[in-house]
Amino acid sequence: MDHFCLGNFTKEILYQFAAIPSLKQIYKPIEVSKIRVQMNTPFSVEYYLDPKNQEHFIVEQKDNLGIVKIQKPIKGPANEIVRLHINTKSRTNSLLAHNVAIIRVDVSRYPF
Repeated sequence: MDHFCLGNFTKEILYQFAAIPSLKQIYKPIEVSKIRVQMNTPFSVEYYLDPKNQEHFIVEQKDNLGIVKIQKPIKGPANEIVRLHINTKSRTNSLLAHNVAIIRVDVSRYPF
């Protein structure tokens, strides 16, 4: 019996795609995507990026909202797959669910 499968209460599978231009410089992080967990207190949510995405992207958290932003230019054309990990925890900080949002970012060509 697969306890992880039985405990999976996935209600939605969402695919996100974002298109951004190649930029020479980024002076202030640019929003790429927003994700909100539909759970109220007493649950808490923690967002974090996959380590291989941390060079170009950051995630900001405001309550149950996670905002993925690009902070460092990516020379296009390129396709980046951003993996945003989402942990939902109980009041006692026990992990209730772990989800991964996969966001495809298409960076256009720009002649530098």
